[in-house]
Amino acid sequence: MGSGGVVDRQTVTAIFDALDAAADRLVGLDFDALTTPEWLVLLGRCEKVRRRLPVAEHQLINNLARQASAEELGGKLSHAIADWALTSRTEASRRSNAAADLGPRRALTGEPIAPVLAGPPPPNATARSAPSTSR
Repeated sequence: MGSGGVVDRQTVTAIFDALDAAADRLVGLDFDALTTPEWLVLLGRCEKVRRRLPVAEHQLINNLARQASAEELGGKLSHAIADWALTSRTEASRRSNAAADLGPRRALTGEPIAPVLAGPPPPNATARSAPSTSR
């Protein structure tokens, strides 16, 4: 239900491979030559990426919740998430709950429907500017 539309397995795999490769390059960088304002801008960019990743995760979790059996998962969904994401069951449950509230859903007939907590963005969400780095 993302804006990219339906894709095939090869495309999904290629996109995740590119994401892995970009992350590998990023964590291998040395940022010492940059300035304080540049570090702050890059921290903001890291946060932007961090906040976007759950969008894909919500779709994956909701697909599992909707279509995978307990047998396929090896038990409860939250336990499977914890095992595959190498996280605690508490964190896995939090992610599952977030996906249920914030992720895309489907009607019984298969049509896409809005997330439970979907709503308009705050009035100043698009007008907000980056914080000043001159201090």
